[in-house]
Amino acid sequence: MSDTSGDYLIKLAEERGKLSRLVMGGAAWMMGGALVVSSIGLAVWAFGNHELTPLVNIFDKLVTGILALVGAWVGAVIAFYFARDNFESASTQAQKSFGMSQNEQLAAIKVTDMGVMIDVSTALKLEVDPSDFDATVLQTAFIAPMAAKGYKRMPIFNKSGGVGLGVLHLSTINEYLVKLAVKPAAAPPSPPSGRVPTVEDATLGDLVKSLPTDITLQSAVAFVPRTATLLDVQIAMKSQNDSQGKSGMGCEDVFVTSNGDSKEKVIGWITNVKLREKAAFAG
Repeated sequence: MSDTSGDYLIKLAEERGKLSRLVMGGAAWMMGGALVVSSIGLAVWAFGNHELTPLVNIFDKLVTGILALVGAWVGAVIAFYFARDNFESASTQAQKSFGMSQNEQLAAIKVTDMGVMIDVSTALKLEVDPSDFDATVLQTAFIAPMAAKGYKRMPIFNKSGGVGLGVLHLSTINEYLVKLAVKPAAAPPSPPSGRVPTVEDATLGDLVKSLPTDITLQSAVAFVPRTATLLDVQIAMKSQNDSQGKSGMGCEDVFVTSNGDSKEKVIGWITNVKLREKAAFAG
């Protein structure tokens, strides 16, 4: 990658000066040598034929050809030497401009702008209180509705206040059900105590209880205020992912509330897919 320091530029100028003198000197020697040899040959030919008109025509074409050849050679050498550094410099500048431009454009897009956040009032969702998680069967409450719409995720809201409880992804459900379906190689020495969920009757409560310690459905969601921009959404999503570490489910959804408080009613929902779409457009 090109260096833009003063010492480098001085050294580069010196090298280009040497190259220019070398190329022009070589070109002069080539032209001079070609003209001398050609002149001697043509003179011998003219002396034997005693005609000057053909000699003048041949000499004119010869000089024109030599000039064109030498000019092309000089241009090719200089272009080859100068182009690489110019390309690297332009490429570096373009990359910097791209990064700045994308962030600036994301910062200019409000979450309340048209087509940015999903209106939760019309979205496919589940409204349920946490006390009813154990009675919410995954097959009927999530899998069937998502399959009918072709969706791969569904937000969950508190039935009584519209508070965002999380977003359940089809991949998370499938991963949990696969674990239930896989039988252990050897039967346990004694029957396990308590409820043993199956693929058919597993509930939202069963899934939540299977999550790692300190991980909840809500911890996989970030919250931003309605005054936020898409740059804020991007930062919030990354921050939530970093806080979860490798044991988390990963944050791919952001809820929009009045002040960005997780205990407030959700007014909008932004997915990682929408963020990537807007980021690509901004870039």
